[in-house]
Amino acid sequence: MKHGTLTAYTAHACRCADCKRVANRHVKQWRLRKLQGEQPLVDAQPMRDHVEALLAAGMSFRGIALTAGWKSRNSLACSLGRDRVTVRTFERVMAISPQSDMRRFGYVDATGSQRRLQALVAIGWTTREITRRLGGSDHGTVTDITSKNNQTIRRATAENVRRIFDELWDQPGPSRISAQRAAKRGWVVPMAWDEDTIDDPAAVADLGELDVAAPRGRNREHVVEDYRDTWDHHLGYLPAAATRLGLSEYALEQALRRSGIAVSRNREAS
Repeated sequence: MKHGTLTAYTAHACRCADCKRVANRHVKQWRLRKLQGEQPLVDAQPMRDHVEALLAAGMSFRGIALTAGWKSRNSLACSLGRDRVTVRTFERVMAISPQSDMRRFGYVDATGSQRRLQALVAIGWTTREITRRLGGSDHGTVTDITSKNNQTIRRATAENVRRIFDELWDQPGPSRISAQRAAKRGWVVPMAWDEDTIDDPAAVADLGELDVAAPRGRNREHVVEDYRDTWDHHLGYLPAAATRLGLSEYALEQALRRSGIAVSRNREAS
């Protein structure tokens, strides 16, 4: 117990000189605000609704408490349990947004990370090698994500998975066995996903004429080389080029865009 605090006076019934002084000052300030027409306490329900919205947006309870300035989640829990709270408490919680969660305790939907990891396994990367590249020692976390055992994951983990995916998506891995197992499970290669929709749970992989039976997929450099070699046949018109190369339009567009090559869906512009 720390003397000279309002908590010591009210919760621990300490009546030392320091605690009495703090309690008296608090009462005087409360009376002054009341005389000035200020409302010392406000309804806590909007604050509870706001916390629920923050949790739904991916923040954790601990992250909300720390971002609001408390040292633990207990203080936030106590405030939410009251019918009315101080204006200061109300304002500090209502000022929080998902973007203000700088402590990275927030959780996000795991769909995009599941698809990215499954796609890497589908081109020959083992979960243990992926774990090593992620810089972690918990191989179980990676296998849980790929197996869809986790519906949500930490934001920091999702960011790391995205980083590894961007590094390896067009580089076949060393394990053909991993790729074969992924094919049996129906996991698709990276080029079957559009980078703009891979995180959307409602999105569906666009296989097109992509050969999913080829476990290692196609290297981006080879795709770009084939695209240039067949230029006279498609003249840069994306649908014609995709048909010529036996790829989906999404997969080809993704490979070209990541290689800095402009694409066109307008035949006249090509």
